[in-house]
Amino acid sequence: MSAKSVELNGVGYRWPSRPVVVVCIDGGDPAYFDRAIADGIVPNVARFIEEGFGAVANAVVPTFTCPNNISIATVSPPSTHGISGNYYLDPDTGEEVVMTSPELMRSSTLFEKFSVAGAKVIAITAKDKLRQQLGKGMDIAGGAICFSSQYADRCTREENGIEDVLDFVGRPLPDMYSADLSLFVLDAGIRFMEQARKPDIMYLSLTDFIQHKYAPGEGEADAFYKDLDERFGRLAALGAVVGLTADHGMNDKSKADGTPNVIWLQDLLDEKFGASSTTVICPITDAFVGHHGALGGFVRVYCTGAVTPESVIEFAAAIPGIESVHDKQAAAAEFDLPPDREGDVVVISDAGTCIGASAANHDLSGLEGHRLRTHGGVSERRVPFIISAPLNETYRARAAGGVVNNYEIFDYAINGAEVSADAPEELPKIGSDVMSRTARAAVFEAPNAPFVMRDYPLPPAGPGEILVRVKMTTICRSDIHSWEGKRHNPCPGILGHEIIGAIEEIGDGDGDDMRGAPLAVGDRVTWTLGIYCGHCYYCRVLDMPQRCVSLRKYGHDASDVPPHLLGGFAEYCYLQPGTGILRLPDDLSDEEATPLNCAAATMVCVTEAAAIGIGDAVVVQGLGLLGIFGVALARAKGARFVIGLDTVPDRLEMAEKFGADLVLNVSEMSAEAVVAEVRDACPVDGPDAVIEVCGVPDVIPDGLRMLRKGGRYVIAGIVFPDANVNVDANLILTKWITIRGVHNYHPRHLVEALDFVYRNRGVFPFNELVNGRFSLDDLDTAFKQAAERQVLRAAIVP
Repeated sequence: MSAKSVELNGVGYRWPSRPVVVVCIDGGDPAYFDRAIADGIVPNVARFIEEGFGAVANAVVPTFTCPNNISIATVSPPSTHGISGNYYLDPDTGEEVVMTSPELMRSSTLFEKFSVAGAKVIAITAKDKLRQQLGKGMDIAGGAICFSSQYADRCTREENGIEDVLDFVGRPLPDMYSADLSLFVLDAGIRFMEQARKPDIMYLSLTDFIQHKYAPGEGEADAFYKDLDERFGRLAALGAVVGLTADHGMNDKSKADGTPNVIWLQDLLDEKFGASSTTVICPITDAFVGHHGALGGFVRVYCTGAVTPESVIEFAAAIPGIESVHDKQAAAAEFDLPPDREGDVVVISDAGTCIGASAANHDLSGLEGHRLRTHGGVSERRVPFIISAPLNETYRARAAGGVVNNYEIFDYAINGAEVSADAPEELPKIGSDVMSRTARAAVFEAPNAPFVMRDYPLPPAGPGEILVRVKMTTICRSDIHSWEGKRHNPCPGILGHEIIGAIEEIGDGDGDDMRGAPLAVGDRVTWTLGIYCGHCYYCRVLDMPQRCVSLRKYGHDASDVPPHLLGGFAEYCYLQPGTGILRLPDDLSDEEATPLNCAAATMVCVTEAAAIGIGDAVVVQGLGLLGIFGVALARAKGARFVIGLDTVPDRLEMAEKFGADLVLNVSEMSAEAVVAEVRDACPVDGPDAVIEVCGVPDVIPDGLRMLRKGGRYVIAGIVFPDANVNVDANLILTKWITIRGVHNYHPRHLVEALDFVYRNRGVFPFNELVNGRFSLDDLDTAFKQAAERQVLRAAIVP
């Protein structure tokens, strides 16, 4: 264990020997766990309490989101950190101030301290109002991460330490008013725990949408807590010490008829003392008023003119449903609040009552169909305090000797938990299921048959391996040939080789890409189609690794043997030793990057084999993705005239965008007419080079007849056996024609393909080439549309 430690607000924190993950269950009244444990639907929480530590703690009053989350983050009361609600009235200006600005905080956070000291620290919130405060001072440039599920689609590396969060988590952006807003936070936390370098400190703050709507034992609440419990178990299974607490409890504050039981305090004060003599501030107010209509159990009253705090206290204390009333000094002393941010009077309601300002200023439409359940007062102070590991003797005695505060959860989990440095050897059971990492894949079981979805085990990356999460895979024509039964592919297998992904884990071994740049978890990468041995005759002597005697290719292996996941139509892929890997530029889109490792790299190899030079005339037979790249590369290599041949009008149009001087729809012409028009367009004696990438053997004789004497013909699209064709050998001889076949490519061609696309994004519209997006579940539809040439390149996004 590291000898390093950090100190915050007078307390020292040892360096965690295992990841410490604290979850703040917004609105997590202990009654929910009590009921769920009794009903047997939260086995992991029950196990945490039995094997670790469980208690009921005090939350900070006012029992609102901001003061309690900041207390947890700073391990201190509001009198130290300065955040005592969501709103307060600035006494100097008389203006209402939203208390979500980091500048209002008077304390560093534990996240800042640990991240600056070199720890991997992650803070994820449901609501973005917390994100900026929790992220204050965190070393984002040094690797810390802080974002909200509310704005997960807006994350940048500069501000949040991560981008493409939706792809990383594998879930769409959740609705602001949904249980998913919380579950997204937990799923993101699990994804980080699944990486090779796990976080040292992670904070996951949820939202109380469910608790505001549903009481313990109601079906929606049970379903939500079951979902929470499974994720808590997963975090522990991945090696974390898990701490669970809440920012506040929750109480039903409705009348017998179901309407809200509200004291409209501003209206009562105006009636008693006159309008504008007082101002009532409801510090529960935030952007999520649909939860509660800005009604809570704690309000502040500011006195103006002749009205004194004493008169307001005397009046408010006599109102039925009011539990206690305090002046500024008494409230600050009683609840450990900053006096300069407190109202002249604090009014707190009882468990069954809530307080609003003026009835005209509260929108209760979001409560329609539900009883009002809310928080803010002393009656919502009780919260769970659970740690998955047992406490050491010092902290057991401390817990037994007095009241525990929710903001001590990190202290107990870091300093008090008795843990070994190793994660659990076995994953704990959830119900009857053993929790283990798995990945979905669309399995190719037989030609002309539907793909079958299967789950495969996802063990840690082995020596020399790199585990990537697949971000996008495009359907290559050779995939279609396999699907149609024209070429052999092992069954069952996982097709797809035109892939990009984000690194999840790096096994022991070389961690650099082909340019020598160090690779890291989170990097977006592409890699060679082939896996090369590096020491056979073809690899070492002939410099033809693409013909390696033990060549393996992604998307071409059987999936019934480990590591199973070697194709692109899956959630993950294991990159094997002998694979060339390239880190992708951040500003290269997925659509621009995915075709690089097959279509683009292959055509770099093909145009090299065609020896295209300045002033050449070039014909490309077939304008699928290979052909489009061929046109662009020929133009970039200095060809004076480029002709594209195809049968699909959309492809002919696309070829013109990529530099074709002439396009011919060969379905509307005889073979003789095509040959004649091509030769006429390429004086003196026909094109210098013809490239076949259409996959139709019958075009080969026509291509040979087009060529000038001494011309070059390259065959690259006939990637299936028994593609027999009759050619006039005398024509080849008398015209001095060179014929070359190209299959696969050298790793250096992938580097050149990346450079070509990246340099020429302003010249050619590469982002238009991938023109169909499908989910993994829609793979059959994607293959059908691709086979029928309804799309140029179909992309699968798992």
